Amino acid sequence: MSIVRRAITAALFLPMAAGTSRAPQRIRVNDNRTPAGVLRSGVLTVRLDVREGEWHPDRDSDPGIVVRAFAEEGRDASVPGPLIRVPEGTQVRASVRNTLARGTVIVQGLSTRGLPPTPADTFSIAAGASREVSFIAGAAGTYFYRASVDGAPAADGSSIDAALNGAFVVDPRGGRPAADRIFVLGLWSRTPAPGGIVALDERLRFTINGRAWPNTERLSYALGDTVRFRVINTSIAVHPMHLHGFYFAVNSRGNGAVDTTYSRAVEPQQVVTERVAVGRTMTMTWVPERAGNWLFHCHDNFHIARNNPLDGSALPPEGATHENHAMEMMGGLVLGLTVREPDRSNEGGRDAGRRQLRLVARVDTGGTPSEPAYGYALGERRAALIPGPM
Repeated sequence: MSIVRRAITAALFLPMAAGTSRAPQRIRVNDNRTPAGVLRSGVLTVRLDVREGEWHPDRDSDPGIVVRAFAEEGRDASVPGPLIRVPEGTQVRASVRNTLARGTVIVQGLSTRGLPPTPADTFSIAAGASREVSFIAGAAGTYFYRASVDGAPAADGSSIDAALNGAFVVDPRGGRPAADRIFVLGLWSRTPAPGGIVALDERLRFTINGRAWPNTERLSYALGDTVRFRVINTSIAVHPMHLHGFYFAVNSRGNGAVDTTYSRAVEPQQVVTERVAVGRTMTMTWVPERAGNWLFHCHDNFHIARNNPLDGSALPPEGATHENHAMEMMGGLVLGLTVREPDRSNEGGRDAGRRQLRLVARVDTGGTPSEPAYGYALGERRAALIPGPM
């Protein structure tokens, strides 16, 4: 890359660093495994900063983007922001400091959860100031907090506040936190637009916990495990999240303020795709039944398409040869899943434990008369299929 092109790239993607001698602070990615703050005697004390820094949604060695993000006091800022996770009944004492040189930070979601939104859910912090809030965590569920900055737009028009959010989980009273994983869905674009509409040639990034595929986390499970996911959509686009190879149960749905958990007495609907709208959350449970490599991803093709590199270079031309299509031709909202083979050393026969399944295509009921829908029926050899029109 020429010196002139490098200079142009720096101006495009690091506008806030212009005119300064210091490089932007590094923003780390957050896998949402470790809660922030100190929880003692039923009280969580957490201190947050709003900072500006350089985030790397691809590899750490790849070009970054200057964004604003939350940080726990004394630690690096992160995308998503620090995880707040407490049991029901916890008193949360939170402070938020606006470290920005200009602009008012407007915070939402650091308030009692499980109630309809009120004006108390939102508060403002002037540049250089801080604000303390105290509240009871509220009802068990999956929530999030977020912020925006008023009066300090990005120099290049990008969605510099797109990463100002974090997960807020309230666990049921008296129990240990569930063995689950929390995934925050994000979107950064140089030209944000209502409804998640962006130009196809934009250098944007759809991310899961701060990373875009193929740099997202790889998950590994054993056959028969019970797997629990919490999914939080903080982006400006709808994401139909799809699980390859398995059905999953949707256990709850929420809007960031109120969460609805479905009764265990009622068999939850088994699905392969759940539409997670803007600002919505869901929890899901599934059991790996077949070994192999699988994906959990958004079913919107554009949201898993490989995007242009952030250094301004172009993608390989259409028709170029790829050694690995999944690694080289996909991007964005994708997680890789590995289901491990069981240890068969003590099994008596080669086919022990093998299931015999058959897949039958059939007309799906409930479609419009002009455009009928089609689907599949899946059954095991020992269970008869319900006959249907073919």
